[in-house]
Amino acid sequence: MKRFRVAYGLVATFALGWVFSARADRIQLVGGGEMKGVVVPDPLGREGMVGVLTERSARPLPLKREQIGKIIEEAGPLRDYLSKRDETPHEAEAHHELALWCEERKLAGPAEIEFKKAIEIDPTYGPSRKKLGHVQVGDEWMTPAEARQAKGLVLHKGKWVTPEERDRRDADEAGQNDGVSWTRRLQALKLALRSEKPDVRRQAEDQIAQISEVAAIGPLVKVFGKEGPQGRILLFRTLDKIEGPEASAAILNQYLAEPDPAVHALALDIVVHRPKEHVQPRLLQTLKSNRPDAISQSALALSELKAEAAIPQLVNSLFQYRDRTTWVPVEVPRVGPSFVSGRTVTYAANAVPVVAPGAVAYQVIPNTLLDGVAMGGNSTSVQMMPTTVRDMLPNEGVHEALVKLSGQDFGYNTTLWKQWLATGRRIELPERRVPGP
Repeated sequence: MKRFRVAYGLVATFALGWVFSARADRIQLVGGGEMKGVVVPDPLGREGMVGVLTERSARPLPLKREQIGKIIEEAGPLRDYLSKRDETPHEAEAHHELALWCEERKLAGPAEIEFKKAIEIDPTYGPSRKKLGHVQVGDEWMTPAEARQAKGLVLHKGKWVTPEERDRRDADEAGQNDGVSWTRRLQALKLALRSEKPDVRRQAEDQIAQISEVAAIGPLVKVFGKEGPQGRILLFRTLDKIEGPEASAAILNQYLAEPDPAVHALALDIVVHRPKEHVQPRLLQTLKSNRPDAISQSALALSELKAEAAIPQLVNSLFQYRDRTTWVPVEVPRVGPSFVSGRTVTYAANAVPVVAPGAVAYQVIPNTLLDGVAMGGNSTSVQMMPTTVRDMLPNEGVHEALVKLSGQDFGYNTTLWKQWLATGRRIELPERRVPGP
């Protein structure tokens, strides 16, 4: 038949669990199941093969002729399309109009076929190019992929990225794979360190001592970061053998969280011997936090580094705050009736800040609602109300660092410290009447 001279489009819809519309033939398969479409000759001309033209795809589904059991023909836009296609002149505009007709009837596959046919006839035919998503670069039309390639992008695992981004992603993926490998290896070495055999322990220690790869930093922290003191000492010594800012950052993270004094002393010595440009910015940044322990450790390291430029930031870090909630008795006046029949509810109507040395509290102003009947005069009651208190805590580590770096000691008097910074000379201390912190 003439309408089979060209094979077009494919989307095969199987009957198992799918909802069909009466827009194409029903093709019953020998092995069971059903497809929707129109049978056309195999586009590659293979013997014993046919294709199935469907509504959604621009390529036919290849099918063995012997797999088709019965074809129940039904009128629909697919058959109308085949008739119109055979009558369409060999002109780009005519095939473009046929493609638009297909779009109106939800025949996405045949529409794509006709748009492609139009630019096959006339490669410069813009309307069909645009419908296919092509873009014009100068005088040349390009597919989306070609346009991205012209911009220097490459397709990497389904996404268009720059070559640099591709290399970075590949490196990250390789790093993740290396991380898994390193973690397994270090876990095995950790078990060997616990062996009762001295030779096994010594061999494990030698292998750990030889580690110098940046890829091992994360796995080292993961495997040994939460071990006992000996394990953490081993971690610090191993990290110190690895050069670069990545190792310095890992050392700082562990140092700022190290609770054991003996391990902390070793960690401090390692920190101050790392390149200053790797550690000092992070130490200064930590001073801006509200973590007293980490601030104290940062101040200690800065004093060991003789970072006199950090003195202004240390002054600002002399105190950290801590909020706590406490319950206080509050006398609640009841204006009006002394005899009450019903239910009263006391609630906090307002909170007024009260400032005291070293703390800020909030006085609660209550109010009362009555649901009932009342008679008589005034009365009062005492209610326990929550109060938020902000304690300002002096940081001894910061104070010690300031004394060591400046040669001055103004205690925890931030005003005197700032005056000294402003004048650049020693300030006469007032006579102390009340012992300070």
